[in-house]
Amino acid sequence: MTDFSKLLEDIQQRDREVGAFVAFAKFKNPSIDGQFQAKSAENALPDWTFAIKSNIAVAGLAHTAGLGGYRDRIAEADAFCVARLRAAGAAIVGTANMEEAALGAVTNNPHFGKTHNPLRHGFTAGGSSGGSAAAVAAGFVRVALGT
Repeated sequence: MTDFSKLLEDIQQRDREVGAFVAFAKFKNPSIDGQFQAKSAENALPDWTFAIKSNIAVAGLAHTAGLGGYRDRIAEADAFCVARLRAAGAAIVGTANMEEAALGAVTNNPHFGKTHNPLRHGFTAGGSSGGSAAAVAAGFVRVALGT
């Protein structure tokens, strides 16, 4: 198991209490560790982990926009911003929970569950990018994209 795989496994376990993620990256490539830890001029963001709001396409992951009808919709390609992050060496952990269609303020999604404030369980993480906010606050990732 790679270091990145161990990191993902740990985040998945801890996220059960928070509900920040809708889908997690899956890596079976043993070279991901070298990529994850190497720093070079082309790889400006080594060891930088990112969560991406689920209305932004991440190739191979659920691209739901918080909608139950899109639960099985898998992005075929990365959105431009995600492609640029990957090109800089960012490690995408997964897609973050969000308010349904980004129309709300508490991220209590009827299809993917409630996102809790990891610093004060039982309280909201806010919205509509609550999963992104909670992923950073919980220390699951260094950076998250929202909208």
